Amino acid sequence: MDKKIYAFTCLATLVSLAFSPPHLGAAAPRTATQRAVISEPEADFGDAPNSFGTTRASDGARHVVAGPTLGTKRTGEADARVPLDGSGDGTDDDGAAHGVILVGESAVFIILASDAGFLNVWIDFDGDGKFSPVEQVAKNSRLAAGENKLAVPIPGTAVVGARYARFRFTSATVHAPKPTGLLPDGEVEDYVLQIRPSRQRYVKPGDRRTD
Repeated sequence: MDKKIYAFTCLATLVSLAFSPPHLGAAAPRTATQRAVISEPEADFGDAPNSFGTTRASDGARHVVAGPTLGTKRTGEADARVPLDGSGDGTDDDGAAHGVILVGESAVFIILASDAGFLNVWIDFDGDGKFSPVEQVAKNSRLAAGENKLAVPIPGTAVVGARYARFRFTSATVHAPKPTGLLPDGEVEDYVLQIRPSRQRYVKPGDRRTD
């Protein structure tokens, strides 16, 4: 290269570096929250209180809007919809129905699946506002397209009253399923269940039971 051209090129480079404003340099590193917002599309969220892990900031249960659904409705949101009391998703939660739920007895849920897939379910039996591992009542339970029956034993220690449940449905089995976090497809639905006292039939001493 000609020495004059080489010298001019070097000088131009130095001048450019010396007078380039700082904001034209490399972009500042993004925070974890910014990276999550940029990398994650809208998703289907639950709507139980945030103590259960519901919002994006809490790494709440959420599913990419693809694949099978519980029931016929599913929406994609940037974050969980308020109010976080089991009603935020309105009529979108249409995949599970049940009858009376009694302490110490088996409850039957009717699950409507759009396609075949796998279901994980948690119920907050002790009412502490969290889904613990021992409260998982279905683990990668296979569902067929259409109506499915799921029998759930209600423990004798279950606390009577309104209790939250979380249903997570995906096209494939989930390794070490959790009630929180992002899954690549499917849907999450949160429900408020009314757990009632057991049906106790009392008899007087000497009487015979006929049940």
